[in-house]
Amino acid sequence: MSGELEFTNGDSTVTAGPGSFYFVPNDTRHGFFNKTLHAAKMIFMFLPGGYEELLFDGAPKAEYGKPAPHMMDNLPTIDPELMERFGSFIIPSDLPKAD
Repeated sequence: MSGELEFTNGDSTVTAGPGSFYFVPNDTRHGFFNKTLHAAKMIFMFLPGGYEELLFDGAPKAEYGKPAPHMMDNLPTIDPELMERFGSFIIPSDLPKAD
């Protein structure tokens, strides 16, 4: 919707901006990161539904005027049972860190 995000999908990485559509097949290693200091807004669609619970529980909270926190910074607080319920796991080397 707005801003710019870097997406990793399998072995490829692309930068997506407003109007972009990005499909990630099931069981594909993936991640995204906002490398800018500007907010990014996007629409997620998960099929089947329910996966948003993992994002609400595990995502670090953004603060106005500060760089977006990285998901890996919040890794110790993500509920392992919730990760298992959705068949998800985080591969630290797959998600880029801010420069």
